[in-house]
Amino acid sequence: MQSDDRSLTFQAPTAAHGETRLFKFDGNLNEACDQQSVYQRVAAPIIEDVMAGYNGTILAYGQTATGKTHTMVGPGDLIQGDQRGLIPRALEDIFDRAEKTRSRVKTIIALSYVQIYCERIYDLLEPETLPSNILVREDPDRGVYIDGAATVHVANVEDCLNLMRRGNANRAVSSTGMNAHSSRSHAILILRVERTEFAPPPASSGTTSGTTQPVIRLSNLYLVDLAGSERVKKARVHGRHISELKAINLSLSALGNCISALSKQSQQPQNQASYHVPYRDSKLTRLLQSSLGGNAKTALVVTVTPAVSEAPETLQTLQFGQRAMEVAVRAHRSALSVLDYRTLYEEMRQALDEEQQRSQQADTAASDEKVRAALAEDQLTKALLRVQHLEFELEAAQTASRHASGTEGDAANDADRMKLELQQLVARHAQDVAQVKAACDRQIETYKRLSQEASQEWHEVEGELAGEKTQVLHTLQELKEFKLRYFQLEEDTTERIADLVQEEKDRERERDSAISRVTVLEKELKAMQAKIAEGENQCEKLQDQIETEFVPKESLGGLYPDPKLAVRREFNYNKES
Repeated sequence: MQSDDRSLTFQAPTAAHGETRLFKFDGNLNEACDQQSVYQRVAAPIIEDVMAGYNGTILAYGQTATGKTHTMVGPGDLIQGDQRGLIPRALEDIFDRAEKTRSRVKTIIALSYVQIYCERIYDLLEPETLPSNILVREDPDRGVYIDGAATVHVANVEDCLNLMRRGNANRAVSSTGMNAHSSRSHAILILRVERTEFAPPPASSGTTSGTTQPVIRLSNLYLVDLAGSERVKKARVHGRHISELKAINLSLSALGNCISALSKQSQQPQNQASYHVPYRDSKLTRLLQSSLGGNAKTALVVTVTPAVSEAPETLQTLQFGQRAMEVAVRAHRSALSVLDYRTLYEEMRQALDEEQQRSQQADTAASDEKVRAALAEDQLTKALLRVQHLEFELEAAQTASRHASGTEGDAANDADRMKLELQQLVARHAQDVAQVKAACDRQIETYKRLSQEASQEWHEVEGELAGEKTQVLHTLQELKEFKLRYFQLEEDTTERIADLVQEEKDRERERDSAISRVTVLEKELKAMQAKIAEGENQCEKLQDQIETEFVPKESLGGLYPDPKLAVRREFNYNKES
């Protein structure tokens, strides 16, 4: 393998007669290049665009043990010092740029750290979060994003590095036959940068004054450390590590398919139908959908080894990088007017407050109406009793007055009559009281009946709620079992697809090897045919020579009567010569 500043010449060890392939890239960084030079060539332009409001992505792709984690993070857990990788240097650059513009731009930075392990997304900052609670969603404004992972606001580089250390401690790594500290998952560090700056008012507003309105620019930076591809035979892994390796190879194969499809799409004329890109074949490609061919500026680092034994993987990696060079992205700056946002927020909050106020007023009015109705009914009952009592007293007073104005002769008769009238009044009063009491009893019975009906309805509703709760719990249990079956099916499918992908790769390698052997045999056949042709030419020459120099036996007998003597003389002649 030979290289210069922008190209690399690759010669496979099985290639015949020195056949080589030339790959051209934006830059070629050999093993003598230091980390600062790598950052300036790869990441610095992306960070500048991110701080200007563009989305950005930096990812490393290559075979295991070729230096991806070393390039992105640094050697081992070293994320400080001269050997620190792209991610620590990018964090330093971001906060340095934010500090320089602090007087006119307010910057808020939030960080998330996840890993994709066996086609499931895990939160490295909060490992107790279940993978089923972390979802990949899509929004017309935000694009594809992760929902459910922890997002931590950071104030300086040290906060970010501490979170990285905590996340790296939870990352899946293991020892394989090719790498003693091999990453078994794809790690993705996500930075959400929010910058509030002041921009002049739009020309359409008609404002002539020099006032400005704040504008928020949102951008996302994806820093991706991909797991390395390796074959099961070379990795020498067993048990669950085989499933890890299959999942890694499956997601990397899906990434390669997306890059290939995007490359073909970029080469198509604009009037033709869009080429299908299989983003949903893996969680990795789904999450990086915006980064691969959407609204993001992306830098790809491909890492290779000069080892002859790894030539097929090196060739595949270089071909992946070559196809990625052909992908076209269309990034644009995001801008959100704070004034419009606040106005919309205030309108929504005011409408919500008015709705809540109307609801509260309606509830209060209904409650007050019930209280007033109960008080009015009670006052009416008391008033009826009071009226009846006053009527009784009035009739008693009138009767006493009539008897007091009569003669003494009629006193006895009046006393009897008065007694009788009083008895009648008492009886009528008792009857009225009994009627009022009966009405009150009926009202009480009505209240009791309504109370019992309400209680019965409450018990029925409570029973229905209990039934619904049981049904919901049963549904949740079924959903849990379905998820378990789904995850098992997904795992089995992933393993099967990984097996098929591996078999396809093996067949491709066998086909390439067979093609190479056929090429060699064809060349050998051509060489043999050339030799045969040369032999035939020599035979023809010998035949011509024989025909030219041949002496018939009859002629020889005429010169020498004894043929044996002629042969001896010829032999002696040759010997003397």
